[in-house]
Parts: sequence; structure tokens; C-alpha cells
Amino acid sequence: MAIFKNRPLAAACALFLLVVFAAYFLPSAITLAVSIFAAVLAAVFLLLFLRRTHPYRFLLLFLLMLAIAGGALRVFINVSLSNSVVEEHIGTRVSADISLLEISQSNSYGAQVLVEVDVLNGDVCDFIALLRCEHAFPFFVGDRVRGEFVMQSLDFEPYDQRSVYYYKSEGAVAQLISAEEQAFVLLESGTQSARARWWDLRAILSHRMTRVETGEGAKLLAAMLLGSKQELSDATVRDFRLCGVSHLLALSGLHLVILIGLLDRLLYMLYASRRVRIAIVLPCSLFYLMLTGCNYSLLRAVLMLCFVYLAFLLRGEKDALTALCFSATLILLVTPYAVFSTSFQMTVLATLGILSFGRIQALLCRLLPRKRGFAGVLLFLLRAAISSLVISLSTTLCMLPVLWLTIGSFSLLTPLANLLLVPLAPILLVGALLLLLLPIPLVASVTCFIAQLVLSLASFLATPGAMLSFHYDFVPYVLIPVIALTLLLLMLDLKKLYPLVLLPSALGILAFAVALTVSHAVGEERLQVAYRSAGKSEGLILVQNSAAVICDLSTTSFTQLREDWREAQALGATRLEVLMLTHYHAKSALALSAICDVAYPAQVWLPTPETEKEKELLAEVLAVAIEKELVCTVYERERALTVFQSGTLTLSKGIYSSRSTEPAFTLSVRFGNRELCYHTAALSEYLRNSKGVHACTAQELILGAHGPVVHEEIEILGGESLSRVLLGSEEVLEKLTVRDGIKYLPYPGRHIYVLE
Repeated sequence: MAIFKNRPLAAACALFLLVVFAAYFLPSAITLAVSIFAAVLAAVFLLLFLRRTHPYRFLLLFLLMLAIAGGALRVFINVSLSNSVVEEHIGTRVSADISLLEISQSNSYGAQVLVEVDVLNGDVCDFIALLRCEHAFPFFVGDRVRGEFVMQSLDFEPYDQRSVYYYKSEGAVAQLISAEEQAFVLLESGTQSARARWWDLRAILSHRMTRVETGEGAKLLAAMLLGSKQELSDATVRDFRLCGVSHLLALSGLHLVILIGLLDRLLYMLYASRRVRIAIVLPCSLFYLMLTGCNYSLLRAVLMLCFVYLAFLLRGEKDALTALCFSATLILLVTPYAVFSTSFQMTVLATLGILSFGRIQALLCRLLPRKRGFAGVLLFLLRAAISSLVISLSTTLCMLPVLWLTIGSFSLLTPLANLLLVPLAPILLVGALLLLLLPIPLVASVTCFIAQLVLSLASFLATPGAMLSFHYDFVPYVLIPVIALTLLLLMLDLKKLYPLVLLPSALGILAFAVALTVSHAVGEERLQVAYRSAGKSEGLILVQNSAAVICDLSTTSFTQLREDWREAQALGATRLEVLMLTHYHAKSALALSAICDVAYPAQVWLPTPETEKEKELLAEVLAVAIEKELVCTVYERERALTVFQSGTLTLSKGIYSSRSTEPAFTLSVRFGNRELCYHTAALSEYLRNSKGVHACTAQELILGAHGPVVHEEIEILGGESLSRVLLGSEEVLEKLTVRDGIKYLPYPGRHIYVLE
């Protein structure tokens, strides 16, 4: 394929991108090794693909070496400038003037806001931070605010890696923590700022589209045209993510190509010359970019368009691959922290896949003859299906590193979803434009009907059972050779043998299928149990192959359940079979409603209520279950509940005290010949006071942190088979009576057991 042959600018940009990624994600020694490798690669490139008599041979070598050095230097400058201001204030209380850039979350429970710090302790500065509040945040994008904060490193708490990368991709280098609602003073309203005006304009246009039809279809049209995705329900976003077509909701090159293609075609029909069309299309593209928030996907597409137009005006060669590499380099030169953005990574890799495998797509389409009549129509549809399939597979192949390392899963129905939904994207965008220009009931009804059809198809294809996890142990041994060999074959000039570039992928699919089959056969004989704690929040996560059971042990908050589900995904789960509540809290119904839009549980297990308050809370939870169409089971305590065919879960009766409304209880997990038991910290104290008897035959015991506060000494309630005790908090360790022959593990935050 030799994708970089006779493309020295593209090769230089690719090396720049490689070194920038290495400098951010790898240690310094490895970055140096990558830089040396890139230098050798550049020399090999010149030896293999450029003749000795090439007049610019040494100039190109200099260009490639400059790209390597420039990548490392750009990261060094960016990191050193940010850290020099932030590091000395980490862990201290600071006074800061901040400008609000983006409100990620804001409700009565708290807020997460991306801010620019203008003044820190009286000194002028300029860096991006994440503001986290434990209260409502009554300000808006563009406002300038003064407040008192505690500065922490960006990942000082157990964030999931995706959230850390998201905020780093926006340039955040620290986070500001505020617990006092009265600590803020508005210095300057941002209603007149350019950012706020663009947001207001987008909100006005979005409202214009949704005021005639208020359903989810109109919101989908507004999201696809204007990028106002926050109006969509979490269920819709989840469905598009599960079937692998989230790119339809994230404005990208697909949307720009469709809209610009329509405008260019209209101008062509009006007999406008190419230069006139460029003079109109380019400003419209820039206006659309600013209107929709200037995300990396759309920015990459607009820069590529500018590059192609510039080549036309200068009578140069229009090369899409060079345009892609050059546009990605420009983005990283201005915002080098874009390397952390999943959006940037996926838009570059997906476009690279389309351009790299375009020759194979053309070959397959040429194999089908062109005819007239009904047979010609069928052949045309078949060519379109083949093109869609090749594009879907090629983009997926190039995005494998991101899918593996960041997202962690992939839907087998993605090619089918792309085949069915992507051809409807032009129709939806045209309908959205008509709805924006002509917001009348007839236009709204027709366009929203098509949008609702797309929503129904996405919901039908959003099957958790079709998801494949990349968290299995064998995945690196399959994906790394496939990616490396494919990249090598793309670099080599295979001449007529270029279809061989698909051979590593075919072998990789076969190896993955065989390894997955063997792994599932072995996995049926064992059960992974993860204990996750964060303060008083605790959960047990049971995973076997791709199925998960989440046992809530504490406050039943959405944040807790979401983190439990992410832990399950990290263990290879792609579907949530059971969500089990061990007791009721005031937020149980709200948390259940929210988690259904992230991980839809097949079943919900609820304990039999023991008080009037619990009966009221059960009624609230059941109302949510009816609304979400969930299968609910109200189970009896001390009854063994079957999980994964041969495993059981047994919850004891709750023991209450006058000083607490929270019960002390045990939860036993049995699988094969192994047993794991969870105890609340105050269980031994409660049993002693109530003269109760508890027989525990588990080999592993977890003394949890949730529940009533411990006042007396804790005695381990376990038989002779008990070998290890995991302690959920420091308070447990302080009051524990140590027993000989038992290994104690202190409050780990998370711990994984394997029962066989």
C-alpha cells in the first residue's frame, strides 16, 4: 500500500504525532526510545522510497528530524509551563479568579465546571482547571467568578481513566474543590462574551427546531445538526453507543461532508464557478464550526477542507492523507493536550482507515459489473453495502487501539448499524435544515417520523449481548500483532498484492474467536468477585465471562452504582444481569432510574421491607421499575439466591440498634467449594448485645465500612476455615481484636477475589 510513499509532509506530520503521544503517555526513557525509533524509521523511509538523485532528499530528512524534535519540545513546553504554576499550590487553600468555560454537570447535589484560572493568590496566571462543588452552582458559561478553593491534582481521587483523559483533553492540569456555597463572588457577567453568544445562538436555533415537535425525534435532529446533545435522553445516547454509531451524534466530517456537499451542489446548479463556491463554502464551514462548539472531529474536517481548497487555489496536488496528517499536527501545535481526547484520537484514526483502505474498497466494487434495469439497481445497492461494510471495518480496525485502551468494548452489530443508519444521516440532516428554516407542523411531523425510525432502529440494535469486551487477558497477544502487522503492510509497497493488508485482521479475528471460546469455557468454572470501597460507599461486583451482578452494600447512589459498573466492565463484563439492593435508602429510586441509562440491568433484586419506611421506598423503586420496564424480584432474607447457575448469594436479616436506622448484616457469596462473606463493621457488637449467633464458614471475610459506627471491640465471626480478612476502613482496624492464623489486609479501596 505504501501510504506514505511520495508524501514527505504526511510522513513528517505522522512522526510529529507519534512523538507527541509518546511524550505524554510514556516515561521519558521510553519516549527517547520512541524518538530514536522514529528517526530510524525516517531514514528507512528515505532509503526505500526516495531515489538517490532526489533533489530534496536532505531537506526532507531535516524536515522529518525536525518533526521528531518538535513533538517532544512542544510537550515539554506545555507541561513545564503548566506545572510550574500549579505544583507549588497542590494541597493548599487558594484564592482565585476564574472564568467559566464549560459546565459539565450542575444540579442540587453538586457541579463539575471547566474553568480558566486568571488570577491565583493575587498573581496573574493562565491555566485550565476542573472546578468541583458539593452544592448547586448558580453561574453560567462566560461568567468571571472569585472564590476560595482547595487545589488538588487532577486525579487525586479514584476517577475512572476516561474522565481523567476527558478533562486533560480540555487542558485541565488541576482541580479546585469548593464545599462552601457562599465562597463565590460574581466579578463579571459572561452574557456578552463571544463564547456565551455562540451558546445562546445555538440554544435559540435548537429551541426553534424543538418547539413544534417536543419528542425525542426533534431532539435527535437538533443534536445531529447543531451538536446540542445535552437535550437527548441518556437512554438514546446509551443506545447509539451500544450499537457503535455514536459518531452520528458527535458532529464530525460525515456531517460536514453532507452539509457542504449540499451547499456546493446547490451553488453548482446556480452555475457558480469553483472559486466562487470556495469563497462561499469556506466561510460557511467556519461559521458552522464556531456555532457547534469547535469540537476536535469537526475542526479536523474543516482544516482538511481548507487544505484541499488551498491546494486547488495554488494549483497543487490535492492529497487527502497529507491533509489529514497536517490538520492533526496543527491541532496538536495549538492544543497539545488534545492527545488525551478520545474524540481527537478516533476522528484521526477513523479517517486514516477510510483513506488507507480506499483502494481495497474500490477493488471490491469493481468486481461487480454495471448493468441497467432491475439487476443494475440490485448491483448498485450491493456495491453500496460493500462500500459501507469496508468503511465500517477499516475504521474499526484503525480505531482498535482506542477501543481497546479507552472504551474497552466493541459491538458485533456495529457494521450492521452503520449499514442501516449511516445512509439515513443525509436524510436526517436535510430534514433538520428544513425544520430549522420552516418550523411548521407538516415538515416537523415528516422529519420527526424519520428521526423516530432511526431511534427505533438504534434501540433494536443496542443489544448488550452483542458487546465484546477487550479486558480479557489474551487480548494484548491478539491485538498488538494485528495492529503492528497491519501498520507494517500499510507502509510497504505491496504492488498488486495489496489485498494482503487484510490478512492480519482475518487471522486476528480467527484467533480472537478461538481464544474467546476457550476463555469462556474456562470462565464458567470460576467467579471473579470485586470489593470496591470509597469512604462509606461499598459494593460487591460478581463477574463471570461477560455477565455481571452488582450488590449494593451502602448508600445506593448513582455515583456508586456507576463506579461499580465500570469495575465490572474492567473485569470483562458487557451486560448487567442483576442489580441487588441489600437495604433501602432515600436515593434508591433516583439511583436506579439513572443507572438504567448507563447499564440496563436485566433484573433487579429488592429485599423484603421490614419497616413502614422501607415499604414506602420499595413502592418508589417499583414505580421506577415499571417506568423503565425492569424485571423486579422481591426476595426473602436468609434465602439463597442463585447466580451464574452454580453460585449463590445469601443476605442475612438486618439487625438494628436504637442509635442507628442502618442495619448490620452479612452477605455470603458461594461458588464451588469457596465462600466469601461480607460483614458490616458493627455486626459482632450487635450480635453480642442481642445475644445472637452467627455461623460463618467462609475462607475470605470482608469487614465493611458502611453501616452503624462501631463503639466496642470487633471480634472476627468466622470458623476455622477463615484465612484472610479484608478491612474496609481505618476505624475497623483500630477496634479489631486480632486472631492468630489469619492474614489481615487493610482498607485497599478495591480488591479482587477468584472463587473456583
